[in-house]
Amino acid sequence: MAYSTFNDITELKWAMTSLQESEEKYRTLIDSIQELVFVFDAQGNYTQYYAADDSLLLCSPESFMGRHISEVVPRETSDLFLDHICLALIL
Repeated sequence: MAYSTFNDITELKWAMTSLQESEEKYRTLIDSIQELVFVFDAQGNYTQYYAADDSLLLCSPESFMGRHISEVVPRETSDLFLDHICLALIL
């Protein structure tokens, strides 16, 4: 007597393909931006950055990654950024 099992991986394959397409789309978008892009968490800490050329950065990534925006830029600027982060989280 022989037994076999089959797993339908259609949904998993679809999800993996969709994820890969999404990643490629956003990677292409980010790579085409000639500006700097900084990503913050909800508390205002730098979590990622994208630069077409690191020479565009005014300081090394080690000096801002993981730090709160108010530790890196003037308070007036950081307050404005934090207001926008809060607005984005509400939407």
